[in-house]
Amino acid sequence: MTTERLKTYSIEYLVQFVEMAQSKRSRINVLTPAGLIEGKIMMIEDDTSGIFPDFIKGMLHYYEKEYDLDDPFMDKQKNTFITFENAVLKSGGVETNLKYLIVYLDEIVGIALSEKID
Repeated sequence: MTTERLKTYSIEYLVQFVEMAQSKRSRINVLTPAGLIEGKIMMIEDDTSGIFPDFIKGMLHYYEKEYDLDDPFMDKQKNTFITFENAVLKSGGVETNLKYLIVYLDEIVGIALSEKID
């Protein structure tokens, strides 16, 4: 298996893992080169409003306008990032609270679920 095919499969499974975390209402821990990120996955739906969701929807609208979404390769590119809300970035003994955060899937080194959200 080529590295590119392995990356494609890994991202597909990662997306499934993220969807499972959302369905179980779990917080998710993501290890990246920037540090450990813990937060709640934010699903951006058509009826979601606010500054950050509007930014994400604008980004996706631009993406859909600029690229041929009927191309099978582009279909695989739709899930390229995870959006978090109330995330905490832990790096070098410092914790940074972030209201919203985008993590691109190719920056993820490891991933795990944590406690259930009430």
